[in-house]
Amino acid sequence: MFLRDLKVKVLVVFAIVFAFSCTSLNKTEFETGNTVLHTSLYFDHFNSYIPYYISINYAPVYTWSLYDIDENIKDTSEGDKVKPNPTPWAEAWDRELIVQKMNSILIENGISSINMRVRMIAHAIVASGWKQKVWNYNAWGVKTGSWQRDYYIMPTIEEIDGESVEIEEESWRSFNNWSEAVDDYKERISMDSNRPSYRKAYSFLQSEDVSVKDAIGYWEALGEGNYFTARKFTGRNFARLCSTVRSYL
Repeated sequence: MFLRDLKVKVLVVFAIVFAFSCTSLNKTEFETGNTVLHTSLYFDHFNSYIPYYISINYAPVYTWSLYDIDENIKDTSEGDKVKPNPTPWAEAWDRELIVQKMNSILIENGISSINMRVRMIAHAIVASGWKQKVWNYNAWGVKTGSWQRDYYIMPTIEEIDGESVEIEEESWRSFNNWSEAVDDYKERISMDSNRPSYRKAYSFLQSEDVSVKDAIGYWEALGEGNYFTARKFTGRNFARLCSTVRSYL
């Protein structure tokens, strides 16, 4: 009887510990960004079994700036509001296919430099995730800003004064195909941008060096230009993701 009661108590304790550990794991996953609101709906994680030196162990809340082209210009889109339609470019979670498909899309749209493609692919993965949360070909998660064409509405989370604030209805640029999305990217991140930080980002983007410094520089320059509001996803995290992307090409 004593042994049976002891076994029952041990099982109860084990069940409690197991339940607590699962709760803690879920809490940790949420805090590190494995399931958090994303540019257009829900962010997924970059956590994988790829060695740390070519992977990202966490992806914190990553959101776009309240403004896009100019800090003083809010959403002034005069285009039509359209339905957000899922437009994944590859099968969710198939990391190799996600990288290779976007690589093909960029080649087809005139991005001849492999180093530029690596950084653009990594950026698209940060914005849309391995889970392929992308709508209306907006792989780089761009808000309307001064956009005067069609847009769609999705929620997001902004980091404002160090606090995460949910925006229930945010407007995002709607594209009809990948060509339009890539062209928009090339127009924004270029030497012709009216933002010095975006011109700086372009200088790192088009660098032909396989350099951690260039990957970090690109990401930090975008941050300086308020491309995104969350700061926990650092340039070094982005550089590791670039290494992961390069490993699939």
